[in-house]
This record gives sequence, C-alpha cells and structure tokens, in this order.
Amino acid sequence: MDGTAGEVWSPICLGGPPLARANAKTQEIGRGDDLGLAHGMLGALLNTPVAITPSRLEDIRERMRQVGWCNGSTGVAAIALLFHQWDPSDAFLHIAQLAITQSLDGSSDLITDGLCHGTIGIFVVAAGVARARHDLPLLLEVRSHAAEVCSRAVKRGWRLDDQRLVDQSWLTGSAGIAWGLLAVDKQPLINPLSPADAAIIQG
Repeated sequence: MDGTAGEVWSPICLGGPPLARANAKTQEIGRGDDLGLAHGMLGALLNTPVAITPSRLEDIRERMRQVGWCNGSTGVAAIALLFHQWDPSDAFLHIAQLAITQSLDGSSDLITDGLCHGTIGIFVVAAGVARARHDLPLLLEVRSHAAEVCSRAVKRGWRLDDQRLVDQSWLTGSAGIAWGLLAVDKQPLINPLSPADAAIIQG
C-alpha cells in the first residue's frame, strides 16, 4: 500500500497508535447515549472490526430507541449484513433480520422519507436483508413501501417542507428518495451511503 493511504492504514492494520486511539474513541463514545452508525457507538466500532460480533450487535440493537439508518436499528441491520459477507453463518444474518424487523415496525412513526433517518433508508436495507435471506414476500412488501414513498413525493410535486422532504440532497432529500426506489427495485446496497458499490454497477 503506497502513498497517503498506506501511511494511514498500515499502522492501523498493524495495531499501532492510530488503532489505540480508535479503541479509546470507541470506548468514549460507547459510554454515551448515541448508539448509531453515523455518529455513535456502532460507527465507532468499525474502527476495530474484530470487536463486532453477533452478540455485540444484538446488545446494541436491544438498546436502540431509533429505527433510522444513521441513528437506529437499520444501521445495525446494515452492519450485520456487511459482516455476513465475511462470515456466512446464520448468526449475523439473524441479527440483520431482527434489526430490520424492528425498523419496519417503527417506520410508520417516521416523519421524514430520506435515506439517512427516514423511511426510504429503512427500505433500502430491508431489501438487502430480503435478498440475503431469499425472502421474496419481504422483498415484494418492501418494494411496495418504497413505491409509496416515491409516489407521495410525486403527488406533492416534490415540494420541500420541514418534514417529509427536507431538501433536494441525496442523504436527506429528494435525490435520495429517487435513488432509494431504484436501489430497492434493482439491487440494493448493504450500506446505503456507498452509491458506487459494485452491486449497483453489476445490477
């Protein structure tokens, strides 16, 4: 590994000082209330992948009070799916199923439709869980929900407000809703913040 990337990642892979600082940060965040993927404990754990186990994810999931990708159980499902690629046992996939069920159950309470902490982000990850589990009924259900989200935006003329459609961005607004519908229908990403994922390119 050459250049700047090598300077950053080689010491981490070798367990040097950057990894020690990452571990300290993980512990610091873990003592707080934010358990989410974007700003909290779950995201910090990605600094030390060996710390991510099915039991650790399940513990975080049980403590989650939000359901979004960035701040709740959908993030747990996304990480569980990611690790299922490397450990194809049922353990991580089972956590993904539990987490996305929790998210789907709470999705009707959300007041925003964006990818980050809204409904379409849940449906993108839910479609990934459905495909990984070969669960056609769930996939069809998720496709229907995603279509409803996009239809709602179309009927409103994609007008912005401070709830359902907060802006025109990919992460929290209209661009993400349109992309999310395509991702659910064609080939969803395990991590909805990786739009150039090979799954989409090959899909």
